[in-house]
Amino acid sequence: MRILVTGSRNWVDKGIIREALAEVWHPNNVLVHGRCDSGADALADACWTHWGGKVERHRADWFGPCDPDPEVCQPGHRRPSRRNPAETYCPAAGPRRNRHMVNLGADLCIAFILARSPGSIGCAFLAGQAGIPLRVRHSGVGAAVLKELATVGDDTTLIPA
Repeated sequence: MRILVTGSRNWVDKGIIREALAEVWHPNNVLVHGRCDSGADALADACWTHWGGKVERHRADWFGPCDPDPEVCQPGHRRPSRRNPAETYCPAAGPRRNRHMVNLGADLCIAFILARSPGSIGCAFLAGQAGIPLRVRHSGVGAAVLKELATVGDDTTLIPA
């Protein structure tokens, strides 16, 4: 079974992540995530590997080339890096990585969403639209977003954090 995790880079509640992953734990299951070094991805990775599980990590290529599709990456959309203003990054790299993870397929998507988590919300929408069952742990998310998430797929469960 493939478990796709998406979540806020500001998520800090290890207990909620541990509880959600324990519900689907099996040594043959594979945890798939976007390899953010903080937040939900990092916490889920640490928990799953601590239990001896297999993990598939997909880091976004923020500083790599843009998508050749002008609908995804329009000319001039690159932004200066906060670390080095001489470098630019592609703001579409995260959504492109999320689409890739969803397209690889999963049996379940567990989302850990805080207010202002556009990447996580977008990935959850993609998973639901792809027919992947969706379990959303949320905190501080607006009612409109929750309403949309609740109707994105045939099998969506919203769980307050």
